[in-house]
Amino acid sequence: MNSSETIPVPVSRMAEVCLMTQSERWQMQYEQVMAFIVTNHRRPSKYYAEERLLWN
Repeated sequence: MNSSETIPVPVSRMAEVCLMTQSERWQMQYEQVMAFIVTNHRRPSKYYAEERLLWN
C-alpha cells in the first residue's frame, strides 16, 4: 500500500447522523413513523418507552 491509498474507516451510527442534513434526518424519522403506522395500524404512543423514540 502506498501513501496515496486511503484506508476506509468504519463510521459509527452517531457519526452518520452527524453527517446528515436536517432534511435527511427528518425524512429518516418520517419513514420510521410511517413504517410503524403501516405495521401497527395506529400512531406511536407517547406513553410507551419503546415507541417514545418515534416522538420528537
